[in-house]
Amino acid sequence: MNPTRKRIGIFGGSFNPVHRGHTGLALGVCRAGFVDEVWLMVSPLNPWKQHAGPELAPTADRLAMARLAAQEGEGRLQVSDFETRMPVPSYSVDTLLALREAYPDADFRLIMGEDNWERFAQWRSHEVIRASFPIIVYGRHDGGRLEMHSPDGQTERADVPVQFFDVSGTQLREALRTDAGSALLREQLNPDVLRYIQAHGLYGVGQ
Repeated sequence: MNPTRKRIGIFGGSFNPVHRGHTGLALGVCRAGFVDEVWLMVSPLNPWKQHAGPELAPTADRLAMARLAAQEGEGRLQVSDFETRMPVPSYSVDTLLALREAYPDADFRLIMGEDNWERFAQWRSHEVIRASFPIIVYGRHDGGRLEMHSPDGQTERADVPVQFFDVSGTQLREALRTDAGSALLREQLNPDVLRYIQAHGLYGVGQ
């Protein structure tokens, strides 16, 4: 890897809705020195969730909310709609290879949780990803461990833990349906994101 090229972490997800658990993690990866910036890659359809269901907000709304949340990112968070122009469902190997072709001057690194790392062998063309891109793995239950697994087999650990917010999109959507003014929402959602949800009636708000 060329040290003069920008190191970009790809953090994919449905972001339904995006919350401070997402942005806090992305900034933590930057502060750990593993990447220069993180792209929040909004997925139109996760391969593990083939049927979107009624709770999945429209892609355009999820992109808009992600852009609002990224404003808290100290200039180190970007939002990408790259996967919205690719076939669905969105497979990471296809996205990464297409990104490398589209941006030859960047070094891309995949960010994933330890739950996905444990089942990584089930991912499509996982061996291609492992051989071609560094993989940054975050742990939720051991003080915010961060590790980067390089294609050459080396593992690098962050010197400092990353703060994680123990919240899920499911919890937030339920809170939005039942109490749109709850402390949980005020704590975990960027105020502009919460206002966007309320203004657009997403997740059953106002119904």
